[in-house]
Amino acid sequence: MDKFAQGCGSLLEHTRGMRDSISHSVESDAVLVGFGKPYALYHETGTKRMERRGLLATEQGDLAPRRP
Repeated sequence: MDKFAQGCGSLLEHTRGMRDSISHSVESDAVLVGFGKPYALYHETGTKRMERRGLLATEQGDLAPRRP
């Protein structure tokens, strides 16, 4: 089945590049989580043409709500 077939999920899920680039680092009092793709910043913060998707944190610094 073609990975771009209908019902395969959102555009971000088609290649799984961002999901597969998630990394973390454990410190004594924190866990740092991030993406290894440069375009992840645009999904987190938004642009003039794209609404913020809040992948990791809200604007207040809380973890973003899980997307359905």
